[in-house]
Amino acid sequence: MTLYSLNQPKTHAARKAMATHGKNMAADLVFLEHWESTPVPTTSSLLRALQIKKANPELMQAISNEIKACTKPSCCNQISRNK
Repeated sequence: MTLYSLNQPKTHAARKAMATHGKNMAADLVFLEHWESTPVPTTSSLLRALQIKKANPELMQAISNEIKACTKPSCCNQISRNK
C-alpha cells in the first residue's frame, strides 16, 4: 500500500530544495509533505521522518510552516490536508 504519491513536491520550500539538490530528492520531499499534512505513525515512517528532519531541520520547518498556513483545499498547489 502506498501512503503517498511519488509526484512532484507541492510546497514552495520543497520545490526550491529539489531545484537546488536535484530530482533524486523528490521522493523524500513528497514524503515530508505528506508526513506534515497527515502523519502515519508506523515505525518505518516515523524513523524516516526523524532522519530527514535531523538532516534538514530548516527544510522540515519550512515545509511544516507552509502546510500549516494552508487554510483552503486549493492552496499550496492542492496539498491534501485530510484530517
